[in-house]
Amino acid sequence: MAPFNGIPTYEQQVALAIVPKVTSALSIFGSGFITFDALRPHNVRSSYQRLLVGMSICDLSMSGGIFMSTWPMPRDVPNVFGNVGNVRTCTAQGFFEQFGVSTVMYSGSLSIYYLITIRNGRFKSQQKLQKYELWLHIIPLVFGFGTAIASLALNLFNYGEPLNGNGGGALAGEVVVRVATYVKELSAAAASALIEGDLPEALETNSNLNEVIEVEEEEDEESVSESVL
Repeated sequence: MAPFNGIPTYEQQVALAIVPKVTSALSIFGSGFITFDALRPHNVRSSYQRLLVGMSICDLSMSGGIFMSTWPMPRDVPNVFGNVGNVRTCTAQGFFEQFGVSTVMYSGSLSIYYLITIRNGRFKSQQKLQKYELWLHIIPLVFGFGTAIASLALNLFNYGEPLNGNGGGALAGEVVVRVATYVKELSAAAASALIEGDLPEALETNSNLNEVIEVEEEEDEESVSESVL
């Protein structure tokens, strides 16, 4: 096998253009079915269903952009199969995919929902969910729209734009996804501690644990020094 020289072969270009269409089509079907089933007239609208619908709609935005694959890319981009678009279509694809990052944040919202439900029971949890549910929607949507609009304003979409000189939007998207994942995990952990009322206790326990570790390390150092002497 010849070494990879940085330029994909024709077969690789075709695969890179077609495979995302197959995987994203499955995601579109799944998210579409969830949305359709949750919004049927006879279904009771619960917090869980509303969060699922929000998450599925955001996923449709992401999966739809991925399904377009190389089609929206400008025609003059080299070594790409199926690129028939222009800068505007590429920018639109990037915007909708970036908004789809909200799906990651909605995953954190669902984690908080499960925490409240398991801790308080199905019926008691409804009172707390009525208090927090709006924020469980606002935070993911604001994050998705905010980062998409910021990326648009900073010209981070499109092939060869600023940041890395070779597909700057790809680097920007990767950074934003990492930030979203970190914020999701941090928010879920903080919400868990606050809802359970154990945050101050957890901080105090952590502080005490650090003191114990420091004392043990000092004792170990003293024992080592005495053995050497």
